[in-house]
Amino acid sequence: MSSLNELCKLVRQLREAETGSVWHTQQTHQSLAKYTIEEAYELADAIESGCLDHVPEEIGDLLFHVLLHCDIGDKQRQFDINLVIFKLKEKIKNRHPKVFDLNSPLNETKENWQELKNNERKGRGFLSKFDDIPISYPALLRADKIQNRASSFGFDWPDVNPVLRKVEEEFGELIEVIDQNHGERRAEEEFGDVLFTMVNLGRHLGIDSESALRKAVGKFERRIRAVENKLSERGVAIDQASAEELESVWELVKLSEPTTR
Repeated sequence: MSSLNELCKLVRQLREAETGSVWHTQQTHQSLAKYTIEEAYELADAIESGCLDHVPEEIGDLLFHVLLHCDIGDKQRQFDINLVIFKLKEKIKNRHPKVFDLNSPLNETKENWQELKNNERKGRGFLSKFDDIPISYPALLRADKIQNRASSFGFDWPDVNPVLRKVEEEFGELIEVIDQNHGERRAEEEFGDVLFTMVNLGRHLGIDSESALRKAVGKFERRIRAVENKLSERGVAIDQASAEELESVWELVKLSEPTTR
C-alpha cells in the first residue's frame, strides 16, 4: 500500500490550489469524465492490438484518473480513496460469497449472480431493471447491455435463426424506405433498427459488437494507410488520386494481406 499512498500524495500535490498544476486544480468530475473514458479506451486498444508492453502504462493512466476523481471527492467532502477501496472490497466479497464465506449457501451460478446484482440495484434505489445501464455508454455497448438484461428475464429469441430472419426483415424495411424516398428521418429510424438487430445477432453468436466494429475499423484504417503509402511511393498524394487508382491499389493491398480462415 505504500506505493499507492505515495501516488495519492503526488496527486494531492498536483492539485494543491497555490502550488499545483493550474489545469488539474480546475478539473471537476464532470470535466474529467470524457478523459477518463478516453484512457479506458486506450487501455482496451493496447490489449486488443497486442501491445502488451504498453498495457502497464495505460493501466497507470487510468489509475491516475481514478485517483484524480478520489482527490476531487475528498476536497468536496464527498468520498476519498479509502471509501472507494472499502466499497470495492465489499462488492467483491458480496458478489463471490462462496469464495469469501465458506458458510454461504450460494454457489456462483448465473441465477445467483443475477440475484446478487438485483439486490445491489435495489440497494442503490434503482426502480427499473434497466436504470443502472448508463446512457453515456457507446450505443453498441448499451444496446448489447439492454438486450442482455431483457434476455435475463426471458425476453429474447430462442436461438439465432429468428434473429437472422429479423435482420433480413429490417434490411428490407430500410431498402424500401430508401427506394421510396421517405426522407432522412425515416431512413435514420430504419437504419437504427438494422444496427440494433445486428447487435442482437452478434450477441446470439457470442460476438461483442463494440469490439467487432473496432476491429473492422482498424482493418479499414490499416488498409487505407497502406493505400496511402503505395500511392506516395508512386509520387501521388492520396487526395489527388483518381477513383480508379484508389480502387486498383486497394485491391492490391487486400491481395497482399495474409488470408484468414
